[in-house]
Amino acid sequence: MTTRMNHLDDRPDSDAPSLTKHIVRAALSTLVLIIVSAFGVGMIAAHLDHGGGAMSVAFLASLTALGLIGIGAIVLMVRDLRAMLAPSANMPRRERASLKFLLIALIGGAIAGAFAGVIAATTNWFAGGGGTLPPAIAIGAALLTVTVGPWVTLRWWQAIDEHEQSAYADGANIAGHFALLAGFAWWMLSRAALVPAPDMMVLIIAMSFVWTGVWLYRKYGQ
Repeated sequence: MTTRMNHLDDRPDSDAPSLTKHIVRAALSTLVLIIVSAFGVGMIAAHLDHGGGAMSVAFLASLTALGLIGIGAIVLMVRDLRAMLAPSANMPRRERASLKFLLIALIGGAIAGAFAGVIAATTNWFAGGGGTLPPAIAIGAALLTVTVGPWVTLRWWQAIDEHEQSAYADGANIAGHFALLAGFAWWMLSRAALVPAPDMMVLIIAMSFVWTGVWLYRKYGQ
């Protein structure tokens, strides 16, 4: 009990609920922006593939609706990012550093996700097989993943406090076991032709959601 209270004393409890709300909403806004970007580009690409020409009223209305949803997502994301930065002056140094790297991750994820969504809508790289992603983009994305990714993660890990390190480690432990056991179960069922063959990207995305959910719960919910 004493150890738990010490952990709670290391973080700004009064700001935790509001920060959690803004973090989750900013992440959801980012996801919505990625989805509507992919849908919009996919609709335009399909229209051009069918000869282009004049767009119907329904088609234009759909694009307008997607655009308005995208603008709304951007506005919400910016508002939440500003709200997250507002109390940072009163935070401990490590808490400020953690928030800074989280903001970098959200902004970088929004840009990368929107770009990936646009490519997915035009090349079907996400669901397609080998050869559906342009080589230059594949090489560039792979290099960024194995260089910038570890560097940012290491800097963030060095900046955060013990409470957040513990929360992140708990998320990694639970998410890793989830991917291991769910992946093995999926593979066994696929061997009996009961389900399709395991998809690595689906497992990675599912693991990421579990990891992030546990991390945020351990950080702000306890």
